[in-house]
Amino acid sequence: MKIDFAKGIGILLVGGAILVGCSDSRSTQEEGTEVIQSRMASYASPGLQPELPPPAEAEKQVAGRTGQPDILQHIDRENNLQLFSAALKKTDLTQSLLGTGPYTVFAPNDAAFKNLKADTSLAQLLAPENRQQLKQLLSNHMVTGKLSINELQDGTTLKTTGGQQLNVTKRNGKVFINDAVLEATDEGSSNGVVHVLSKVLQPAS
Repeated sequence: MKIDFAKGIGILLVGGAILVGCSDSRSTQEEGTEVIQSRMASYASPGLQPELPPPAEAEKQVAGRTGQPDILQHIDRENNLQLFSAALKKTDLTQSLLGTGPYTVFAPNDAAFKNLKADTSLAQLLAPENRQQLKQLLSNHMVTGKLSINELQDGTTLKTTGGQQLNVTKRNGKVFINDAVLEATDEGSSNGVVHVLSKVLQPAS
């Protein structure tokens, strides 16, 4: 039987092309699989995860969304409480007010301190030898717990952190703490509430 040499060569070439094509197809599939696997691995790789802010920065972001100033920060920001703020910083009461509390602070305004008698003036109280007296005076303006203005009912008595008693009365639509008028209230502090008073509360003699 005669075999057409040209046809034989043609058959061999076609068969080879088919084999090469299959091989290339398998190679392409394998490469594609490797690429997909590589990408999947990259997504699972800790080093290629989306970057997260450092912990400190994350805390700042959270605080920016939900945080409130603490009592000391609130007092510092009020223009009419600067003398009270300065007095607090001369004592260790600031450590308490930096805690979680909560506390209710009755803060005399600047005019109240300027109206003190000469023998109990703020300048005198700030002297190093009178620091204990200053602390006692300021402690008479702090109560444990968060008392909103609605909870300061007529006839209520409060015990300060300094051991003194404060009397709440209401007259002519005004709230009085002893003989001081409650002029303003800010309940936006994270660890308590600040009530602004028209007078400095003197310890009972």
